[in-house]
Amino acid sequence: MNTKLANMCAEHKENIICLQCINTLRNNMCYLHKEVRTCMELALITLVDRMKKRPLGLDDDNGISVKGIRLLMPEVVKLEKGILYVAEIPPEHIEYSEQSCVIFMCEPVTTPYCALFLNNQADVFSILNELLSIFELFTDYERRAQNIIYKQKGLQALILLCSEIFGNPAYLVDSGFKVLAIDDTPMYSEISAIWKRLVSYRYLSYDIVTGLRRSDELTLMESYSRAVIVDSNYFNNLFINYNLRDNGRIRGHFFVVGYVKRITQGDVAYANHMGKMVLLAMSMDSNYTPTRGNDYENFLYHMLTGTLKETSEIKRQLEPLGWELESKYLVFRLQPHTEDELLREALCSRLETIKSGKPLLYEEGIVVVFPIGVSDSTEYIEGRLRTIIAEDRGVGGLSDEFDGFHRLAMHYEQAKAAIILGNKSPGTLNVYRKYALTHILMMAGNNMNLEIVCEKATFRLRDHDKVHGTDYLKTLDVFLNNERSIVSTSEELHIHRNTLMYRIGRVRELLGLDLDDNIIRQRLALSIGVLKYLDARQQDVRVTKVLR
Repeated sequence: MNTKLANMCAEHKENIICLQCINTLRNNMCYLHKEVRTCMELALITLVDRMKKRPLGLDDDNGISVKGIRLLMPEVVKLEKGILYVAEIPPEHIEYSEQSCVIFMCEPVTTPYCALFLNNQADVFSILNELLSIFELFTDYERRAQNIIYKQKGLQALILLCSEIFGNPAYLVDSGFKVLAIDDTPMYSEISAIWKRLVSYRYLSYDIVTGLRRSDELTLMESYSRAVIVDSNYFNNLFINYNLRDNGRIRGHFFVVGYVKRITQGDVAYANHMGKMVLLAMSMDSNYTPTRGNDYENFLYHMLTGTLKETSEIKRQLEPLGWELESKYLVFRLQPHTEDELLREALCSRLETIKSGKPLLYEEGIVVVFPIGVSDSTEYIEGRLRTIIAEDRGVGGLSDEFDGFHRLAMHYEQAKAAIILGNKSPGTLNVYRKYALTHILMMAGNNMNLEIVCEKATFRLRDHDKVHGTDYLKTLDVFLNNERSIVSTSEELHIHRNTLMYRIGRVRELLGLDLDDNIIRQRLALSIGVLKYLDARQQDVRVTKVLR
């Protein structure tokens, strides 16, 4: 007879079970006779960790999973696998499976199955209710997680749910330690500055990743197939790490940081379950690319986008590269001919051999940053780049050489502009210095009528060429570009010097200007640049209309 029921009957001084007590028990606790199931299995250690009083006798690694909870009734003759039973005292004889477990209210005794014990003051029904409430809570977590995943609400929504579940900040990073989703709620001073930077910059800084790798901490952390608590020399806070693996490759890391409360073994056990859910969500996210890049790529990415501006932070992350903030650099962008990812990776490897350049895949192209040492030659780098581009049949753009790594984003715009404004023929390297004026005109042309700045005499020269079929405007352009050298100009135009002298004389007459005046020459050079830019833009408009 159940002890609680027997006590109730004794109060009525009856020698048999009274009908009144049976009805009272049924009315209050009838649902306890039924098994509570969900679509999930919850680790026993996770379940009991959430109890107000953790039972004695639990091995942190007993491996028992719970899929339902029952009151251990007198008529039960066998303990079912995966069911957590609650009873006042151990039964004398009962069958059990390897995964059987019962929570008892009495003092500890020896049992052949897993037995957890509370003190004899505990109430079996209140404990049962508490366990059911905890199990229902995790069932709700499971339902919400599945809803986020299958309705593709995003990794951020899933990570915020994880933070709610664990009661600590949860972070999700890809295999290169770039943040995919993060709990960015305000943090207090007790949390490690590295975690704060992860929230601010959205990646684990290059110097920290380098330190983790050199100390073998990263190798050890990534060797586990299950969630583990990591006590790192680089972080003030203990954290759970779950390696997100797919076909043996690490696609990312799921972190839970022990910041708000102490991490428990129950948290670790549940991190194994949520890690699988996160991996499923990642596999269903079309925006996620499961390739591991170089450790420095996140750093360069934030420099290229201009989102990393703090000088001290830039210096810290440059140190593992062996680069200095005020050194000289070049930025190169390649728009590869091939779209094959493996071939692009091979191109990156080749580009990396040029003067210790650091390549990364960015904005559907390849970007390489080259450090320029005292003895390095920009011409040598240009020559190597031309060879690689010619073989790939892509189109490249090269920035000016610049001082100061903090100016990287600005000079990357130069490399992009060189591709946009330069020669689009396959295998061509466009150097920005040749297109700087056109770039200025392109940006200014969006806000003003560029003809305003032109010397009006250039229009007379252009109109004369159209009417008479001459080529005086081009002659003047080449003449000015060659610093008025008759020899260099005639060679570039492939004409005899006497022919050139006649043309220059006619140009002077049509312009009516003194070409020995430096200010006039500058104005004419600018005006010719404007006319060429306007003609090219008009040609682009005509081509666009034809294509439409």
